[in-house]
Amino acid sequence: MDLNHRQACISAKFKRYFGELSALKDGGTGYRFGFGFLLLILFPVMLLEIVIVLLAGRDLGLFVPVKPMRPLIFKEEEVPDSLRDLIPLAKKFGFGDDAERGEIMRSASSNELSALEEKVLPRQQEIADWLDTFSETGISDTASFFLYLGSACDEVSLY
Repeated sequence: MDLNHRQACISAKFKRYFGELSALKDGGTGYRFGFGFLLLILFPVMLLEIVIVLLAGRDLGLFVPVKPMRPLIFKEEEVPDSLRDLIPLAKKFGFGDDAERGEIMRSASSNELSALEEKVLPRQQEIADWLDTFSETGISDTASFFLYLGSACDEVSLY
């Protein structure tokens, strides 16, 4: 691993760690305490991993995967006709990464957040019924956007 790659690797690890740390302010007291404690414990592990990257040029992939995750593919044709009007919201807010979804929610206008809540909240059972047609390990990329759209809807009050 060359020096530039090592620097990029270390930078990504710090960015991810501090992104997770900044997401603590959005959670409740129990979440902040529990997840904050976990991050406190993991900080020395991250530092050890950074030392290994510096000295050995080897990334263990604990905080940032060695290989980037494949991008999710949204296939509109997979969405039931009755839920298609929610596709723009699912594409905008339906991200599984809490920190990323939090950033999107923070940058959304109050009108967008109101629309999210008004359109999705009454239809969560319909979304859940569709998601229940997938096995726990076989959910499609498209369905995962709708899974996390429900999470975004539940988090509107935080923003």
